[in-house]
Amino acid sequence: AGNAAMLLVAALLVGMMTTGVQIIIAMASHLCAPHLRGRVVGTITSGILTGAMIARPAASLISTRFSWRDIYIADALFLALFIVVLRLALPRHMPGGTLPYGRLMASQPALLKNHPPLRRLAMAQACLFGGFSLFWTAAPLALGSDFNLGQTGIALFALAGAGGAIGAPIAGHAGDRGHATTIRIAGAILVCFGFILTLLPSLAAWLIAAIIIDAGVQFSHVSTQRVILGLNQPARSRMNGLYIAIFFLGGAICSGLAPMLDQAGWHYVAYAGIALAAIASIIAIRNRHL
Repeated sequence: AGNAAMLLVAALLVGMMTTGVQIIIAMASHLCAPHLRGRVVGTITSGILTGAMIARPAASLISTRFSWRDIYIADALFLALFIVVLRLALPRHMPGGTLPYGRLMASQPALLKNHPPLRRLAMAQACLFGGFSLFWTAAPLALGSDFNLGQTGIALFALAGAGGAIGAPIAGHAGDRGHATTIRIAGAILVCFGFILTLLPSLAAWLIAAIIIDAGVQFSHVSTQRVILGLNQPARSRMNGLYIAIFFLGGAICSGLAPMLDQAGWHYVAYAGIALAAIASIIAIRNRHL
């Protein structure tokens, strides 16, 4: 990219294409036995979060010695390698449906209308992922201004915070044992408690907050996605696509709001995160039968 406009177009394309990982989750859910669905979803989701969380600090550390273009070139080479790996490793799967693609796309509003659990659970996860995005967008700004951390220190903080990824497989195993509702409620409460901890002027408290916010979001996401994938078997991928789109929209909106809230003061970020987690908790409790 030679200018900002080209970079934004490239970022848009990357964002659109990386949603392909959600197809892998739906496919894995189809291939595995129903009693293993939570475990499989949890394992893949843990990989997604670990990659995302490690990529940020790794990019920060690498960029101190190489240019940002070098990082993207290296990433492109890794992705090219994984194209080959996926082509060789994944089994060929042909869905049983015969509807053309246009009609499949047009059917999604009806799916959203006819499945209230999908709407409610997606909204709860949008709130939690919004809180997650609030934290990780605003935290580097606050860590630099309030704790005087440099780029390396912020990168190491983010690397330590990636420990929350362990929450995904835990949630998957618990869901398979019939505890999905408990895990979903616990996840929302963890996110709420994490934001409360950030009101303390302690770097240790912030580090604990980062870990439990990440773990809480994963608890809720894995247990929720396990339910979504089982609501309508023939439309599993479309249901999953709607769920992912709704909760990522929540994350995108809160990412945009985070710098403005942080500029007004970190406590506004924390209060917003607590409110979002509280809403998610209420939705999870009211839908505990799912």
